Amino acid sequence: MSLNNLCDDLLLKVMSYTRDNKSSYALANSCKYLQNLFSKNGYLKSLKVGGVINNNDIWNFAMMYAKHYRTINYVTISYILDPHVWIPGNWCKNVYLFNCNFTSIIKPGKDNKTEELFITNSRDKKIIIDFANLKKLKNFYINCYDVELLNIEKCTDLKLVRIDLKVKNKILPEFLKKFNN
Repeated sequence: MSLNNLCDDLLLKVMSYTRDNKSSYALANSCKYLQNLFSKNGYLKSLKVGGVINNNDIWNFAMMYAKHYRTINYVTISYILDPHVWIPGNWCKNVYLFNCNFTSIIKPGKDNKTEELFITNSRDKKIIIDFANLKKLKNFYINCYDVELLNIEKCTDLKLVRIDLKVKNKILPEFLKKFNN
């Protein structure tokens, strides 16, 4: 039996069970039909950008994310100015933003499937995050100078919260009192 005889929905479901970029790439390139199918629907599981980069790197990241957003589970961005603006559309399941500089409010688009958000920032600046569209968030970790958490009470699935701030005596939202960590 050939994979060409299976319906596209079933093939896309099979792709969803691949665990990493290597295995999804192997499946996507196993025949011409699957190459065409997965080039339209995406196949990458994770994307990473950061360090010493040029403008083409971040632009390519945004283009790859837009192409593979249906299948991407992990995004790691480091050392980028306002990394959240380079994640087009809906955010993926796990978003890691390491040592980035934030000059604007972090406000993801609607209908996100983000379950884990991890942010570190070594600059002495306040980070403002609007959680209104992160309703599925389960784990949240932030290490920064200061933070403002807008609409965090909308994250009804939140199970783990870790907030490490350099500023002292910060009053956090009342909603977070149930997370004694």
